Amino acid sequence: MFRISMFFVFALILLSGCGEARRDQKKMHFLHKGNVSFKERMYNDAMRFYREAIGIDSSFAQAYNNLGIVYQKMGRDEDAIKAFTDCIIADPAFYEAYYNRGNTRYNTRDYASSLIDFNAATGYYQPASAIYFSKGAS
Repeated sequence: MFRISMFFVFALILLSGCGEARRDQKKMHFLHKGNVSFKERMYNDAMRFYREAIGIDSSFAQAYNNLGIVYQKMGRDEDAIKAFTDCIIADPAFYEAYYNRGNTRYNTRDYASSLIDFNAATGYYQPASAIYFSKGAS
């Protein structure tokens, strides 16, 4: 009896791990499709794929950051700032998002906020020279 219950417990653990792996595989699939669409300048498709990835994992920082970049390319600065902010909330150590949000805030003439973001990214994001240039421009 004990062997049978241990088998079921082991099977449940194994199956739950498979579901997690499948979820990760799906979100990475959508991230990849978004990246391909972005490179082909199909921004609406890229946006849709990144949103699909976020729908699978609401803490998927890379997808939020990429979505923000798409919004930047589309001239949707407020949406880009929100996506970069969501990325930072999901992963406060994702310093590329601070840099990207700083650039977007700079483009909207919010120089004080852009400087805060550039300061947060300093020392973590490469190339650092780009940050120093952006800080100087702010």
